[in-house]
Amino acid sequence: MSSPSNSRVLFISLFSKPWADKRFATIRTRIMNIASLEYAIKPIPTLRAIAEEPKAIFLTDEALAMPRFHMVWEAVIRYIRHGGTAICMGCFNNNLPTDMYRKFFAHAGLQWEYDHTNQCRSTLNADFLPREISDILPSIHCTDAVHLSHVGNSAWYILQHTVKEDIEGSSNGTMTEMANGVESMDLGEERNPKPDEETAWKVLRTSAPVAMAQVGQGYLGFVGDLTPSEEANLIMIAMCGLYM
Repeated sequence: MSSPSNSRVLFISLFSKPWADKRFATIRTRIMNIASLEYAIKPIPTLRAIAEEPKAIFLTDEALAMPRFHMVWEAVIRYIRHGGTAICMGCFNNNLPTDMYRKFFAHAGLQWEYDHTNQCRSTLNADFLPREISDILPSIHCTDAVHLSHVGNSAWYILQHTVKEDIEGSSNGTMTEMANGVESMDLGEERNPKPDEETAWKVLRTSAPVAMAQVGQGYLGFVGDLTPSEEANLIMIAMCGLYM
């Protein structure tokens, strides 16, 4: 297990708010049990802290998506490409405008885009994740979260979107969000619909509330939970490698 002497975690909170300490209290406590924790709330000290190559960086708000903090986001990307780990979480998801997700992640070379925000049940992508990670995470993630599209195998949890069609393949417009066959929300007329002789269900696309992609030699993670949860804490600890 990592110890405070050899692991330092950096929280970047350039839009720091008075209530943020309470919001992140549980994850901060978990981290401080196994690593040292540093907060950066001003650009210049943040740049110095990034240059010292922490074990992991948490982007706790949407500040780095704003033009005036572009230099800091560039520094984080360089840190990632040289082997670092950064995780977008917390107020990042509450406050980032939906049309800015694509541009933000594209700057790191990813095609991730905003898909939707909802309370959904998503299933662990255990076939993609290393065994030491999948073994410590819950198989189902049920949360109110931002979901990303175009994530592919970088998804840690996956929600399938399906549509009911007639046998000839023409959609009747009824959309239901599913997670491995478990309904999470029904936007049509039926609940728990089943394929029959007149209709069938076809997967349209998948979205992810949790993802982590390799960028250069390092990794950029995303935890879309809008409110703190024990599941999200476990995921973030695993992402930054402090479960070892």
